[in-house]
This record gives sequence, C-alpha cells and structure tokens, in this order.
Amino acid sequence: MEPLPVPAGRPKTRDRILDVSLALFNGLGFANTSIARIAESAGIATGNLWYHFHTKEDLLLGLSERFSDRLATRLEAARVPGSVLENYVALIHGVIQDTWAFRFLLRDRLQFAGFDPAKTLEHVADAHYARLRELLEQMRDQGRFRGDGPDLAVLETNLWIVIRYWSDHLQEREGVEQMTWEDQERGFQQHLAVLTPHLGAEARRELDAAVSTISERHGA
Repeated sequence: MEPLPVPAGRPKTRDRILDVSLALFNGLGFANTSIARIAESAGIATGNLWYHFHTKEDLLLGLSERFSDRLATRLEAARVPGSVLENYVALIHGVIQDTWAFRFLLRDRLQFAGFDPAKTLEHVADAHYARLRELLEQMRDQGRFRGDGPDLAVLETNLWIVIRYWSDHLQEREGVEQMTWEDQERGFQQHLAVLTPHLGAEARRELDAAVSTISERHGA
C-alpha cells in the first residue's frame, strides 16, 4: 500500500503544529521536547501555539486521535474487493508504516506524566485485532490453511506481537532513525515467518504474488 497522500500546499497552523510535534516527539522523545521548541520549529510564537493547544497533553491527544484516524483509513483500504491475501499484505504493510510514523506514542508511554491516551490506543489495538482476525477467518473459511489450520487466537497474538514491536526493534537494537522500504520489508518478512508455515501451497503462491506486486510499486 502506498503512503497516505499529504494535502498540497502549506498546512493550516493547527496541522503544522501537530506535524512538527510528531517529528520532534519521535526524534527527541515526549519528555525532552518543550513547547518552546515546538513553536520555534513550527515558525510561530508560543502564544499562537497555546491558542490551538492549551497544554502539551492536548498535543498528545491530538496526535493519538490522528493515529487512530489514520489506522481507520488503513483498515478501510484493506477491504477492497479481491484476494484476501492481497488485502492482508496491504493491511500489514500499512500498519508497519503507521506504527513507525507514530512510534513515540507506543515507545514513550512512561513519559506521559500520568496522561496516557490509553482509550485511543486501546481502540487502535482493538480495531487492528478485529481486522486481523477477520482476514485470518476468511483464510480459514476459504481453505487457505494446511490441514485443519492453526489455533487462530494463538496465531493472531503472535502476528500482532511481531507487527507491534518491529519499530521498537529497529530503534533499540539497530539504531534506525528513519525507516526505509528495506526496513519495512524485513519487518514484513518477520511477520510472514509466523504466518507462512500455516498456509497451503496455493495460498503461498498467491501471497508471494501479492508481496511481489507491492515490492514492484516501490522499485524493490
């Protein structure tokens, strides 16, 4: 799946503040990013920033809601008519992108000084779990798994763990500051290492074709 489109032209002040805050929180950490630094990076006065966001927690809430809205768009895009495996590949690649783009939300939760947008993040996790389970059930109902198929609850949990913590691995173990397409593909291959052994031969071929298609779009 291609990255979500960014509106042309200079963004509105509120959106620009959120864009700058996201970049700084991801790079420096939530606790290490001051309101003054955000205002300076956004090219506005601190008072102008306070007009749009009264507290630093308001910025946190705005970004967590943006994360939730972006994932909702991903989930909807992964419901297009076609192969369940094509939809699956699109979903997982999209979620890897979004988990990285908003990585501070998951990484810095202990820095939020008692304000944790837990309800929003829980909603994000629940929505992803539900769509992941739906796709796995479709695979089962279409006979895509080998034999009687795996325990879907166990498989779903293992798949979620891989996709949830790939961005953490890139940062903490590899020191990655900007995720490349190759980094994203490696995360997807880790994900497939859990799923593929359960698929039948025909499903594997279809999955390989879907993976090749998205790689070709990125010039890989």
